[in-house]
Amino acid sequence: MKTFIAILFFAYAPLFVNAQNVVQAEYFLDTDAGFGQNRLLSFTPAADGSFAFTADLSGVPAGFHKLYIRTKDSDGKWSHTSRRNIEVLASETGNKIASGEYYFDVDPGFGAANIITVSPEDAIILQSFTAAVSNLEVGYHKLYGRFKDAYGNWSLTFSRYVEVVKGIDNAVMLVEYFFETDNGFRNNPSITFANPLPDGSFSFNIPANQIIQGADSLFVRVKDSTNANWSITAYRIGQVTLPLTLLNFSATLLNKTAQLNWQTTNEINTNYFTIERSIDGINFTAVSKVNAKGNRSTLTSYNYDDDLSGVNSNKIYYRLKQEDKDGSISYSKVVMVRIDGSNINLTIIPNPAKSYFTINAISNAILSNATLIITDFAGQTVMQKMLSPNYLPVINISNLANGLYTITIITRDKTYTTKLLKN
Repeated sequence: MKTFIAILFFAYAPLFVNAQNVVQAEYFLDTDAGFGQNRLLSFTPAADGSFAFTADLSGVPAGFHKLYIRTKDSDGKWSHTSRRNIEVLASETGNKIASGEYYFDVDPGFGAANIITVSPEDAIILQSFTAAVSNLEVGYHKLYGRFKDAYGNWSLTFSRYVEVVKGIDNAVMLVEYFFETDNGFRNNPSITFANPLPDGSFSFNIPANQIIQGADSLFVRVKDSTNANWSITAYRIGQVTLPLTLLNFSATLLNKTAQLNWQTTNEINTNYFTIERSIDGINFTAVSKVNAKGNRSTLTSYNYDDDLSGVNSNKIYYRLKQEDKDGSISYSKVVMVRIDGSNINLTIIPNPAKSYFTINAISNAILSNATLIITDFAGQTVMQKMLSPNYLPVINISNLANGLYTITIITRDKTYTTKLLKN
């Protein structure tokens, strides 16, 4: 809509001949309609012949224009035409939004929908309104709205998806999620909430072995507790990154030197590892720091040799402190070496593995009649077997799904554990 500005203009009679008096003037913008055919001005000039007038700019578009003026004396003779360059500016007051309206699903026409009261009128609307849904069926609908300015002009129509639910005790009871492929309602991984929150908020954890590395979107939808209705599927865009996973951490004694080895995967924003040592398994001190090798999702191996020639203890304990670039810290499990040479650690190769792995660094005599347990990331046992005498330590895992597992071997005297990545 157009706003208009009145411009104050001052002009002087260009010439007075034979002491004739200026009795009238006319002005026009851009186009001359002819002498006496433009906007006429009647006035009484000042003693010096000057006069003031206001030019009506109604209907003149904003921008640059030429303003012309000429005067007529008491003998009816016109002066030369004078010209000024002017700029018409938009109004400083601006237009105001006066009212609005909304409707569901079907447009009844401009001015025929439900009224939205706007008070006070303003150029920007930041307010909420309540839409009546008493006549709507339970389910999904589309809410439309628009606003009208003080000149009667309508804005573009906006829309929002809404869900009408039944009952004030309705709550979220189940959530399902997926990353790349939607298998359909009720066919994706899901989590049931035993105690739904009345405010509709919820939180849940996704097991790491279900996260697709590099997926760029996470999709989520929920089901209510009253009518088992599904919500609109929401999504969040952004690459999904797995947290660093420490696959294994082991310590082996070789001639008064503790050889520390560890492997990681999904190493994202890790800063460094601190090797900490203890002689009682409780109080640890830092002995060295190893910088992380940077962001990578593949298997990454590290090692460090700790000289124990000056340590006076039969048992030496180690742990890793991992610090990320954001300052967050986490610790590994504690491993031990024996100075007397009785140290034995569980090692499996290959790791990661595709269809099998071999138990290494534990003799067959120790493995005889031991129990092997494999658990998944969620802590569920997926394999358990007794290792018979002279058992060949090769374990077939071809029927297991890809992911991270914990390998546990229980003997008569000791329990050994390590991590395995199946891919």
